[in-house]
Amino acid sequence: MKLAVSAKKTSAKTKNLLSIENLKTGFHTPEGDVTALRGVSLHVNEGEILALVGESGSGKTITGLSALKLLEHPAYIESGFVNFNGENILEYDEQQIINFRGCKVSMIFQEPMTALNPVFTIGFQISEVLQTHLGMDKKESMKKAVELLKDVGISEPAIRVKNYPFQLSGGMRQRAMIAMALAASPKLLVADEPTTALDVTIQAQILALLKNLSRKEKMAILLITHDLGIVAQIADRVAVMYGGDIMETGPVKDVLEKRKHPYTRGLFESLPSAVVVKGKQLKKLKPIPGQVPSLKEMPEGCPFRGRCDKEKKECAEEIKLKTSGKNHKYKCIY
Repeated sequence: MKLAVSAKKTSAKTKNLLSIENLKTGFHTPEGDVTALRGVSLHVNEGEILALVGESGSGKTITGLSALKLLEHPAYIESGFVNFNGENILEYDEQQIINFRGCKVSMIFQEPMTALNPVFTIGFQISEVLQTHLGMDKKESMKKAVELLKDVGISEPAIRVKNYPFQLSGGMRQRAMIAMALAASPKLLVADEPTTALDVTIQAQILALLKNLSRKEKMAILLITHDLGIVAQIADRVAVMYGGDIMETGPVKDVLEKRKHPYTRGLFESLPSAVVVKGKQLKKLKPIPGQVPSLKEMPEGCPFRGRCDKEKKECAEEIKLKTSGKNHKYKCIY
């Protein structure tokens, strides 16, 4: 299956806005500590959209939460660096991290119905961000909240600011979440499965909105998703994640067309496509055998080796990062 990759002209001069280096995150459990992220390294440039893709349980959301220092017990960061504009945010104190979130970086959570506070109006929740981070008064912040709702495509924004989350549709709640995340004009937006549970029409509108905002505001986006179609449609670069580590990364066109890692190829071969014509099956889906192992059962070496049809004994050893072309990298012995 071939996905149409959107084209984008990029500047020769790019700057790393967010750099995650050798990040290891673990969980305390009654049976002992387990490691969820096994040395993740990736970066997001200013104004670009980086898609972090992989199966459920691969570590995508934990990476996003770690990058914003949003982990709660029993999760903890073992080691590594999360640098934003050259500063390691893992060393920030409580006040510094409060100023960092919302003002420099914002996050859109996977389910807006649980992320939005059900007992406060949409307008109150957006205006609170503006008052906290930009020092606006109540009247000024509410006026700005109406403008933000209009910017994200919500009709009758002056009415919607008075609505509670349950009074909005799923698509409108997601747009309200985006408005709240953009209130303080952050440089980086972390979007965790922003179109989950939305129908395809609303999904397309939300993706177009994010892409337009990124281009217009020169805002970087770390897009967490499992959908390769979304990756091809909106992203500039992609990082394929499995077992708490990055298996392959590079420009979208290179990764989606060349697919150096067996896991990346497996994701493509398991994609549904037009497989039936006039009752005749043209192609069978080829699912990846097995399932993502639990953190307690994660194998040494390549985490994908228990499900890979090319596994060799060398796969149990540490796999070095290889480079194909200028910016296309992957972890595989082949």
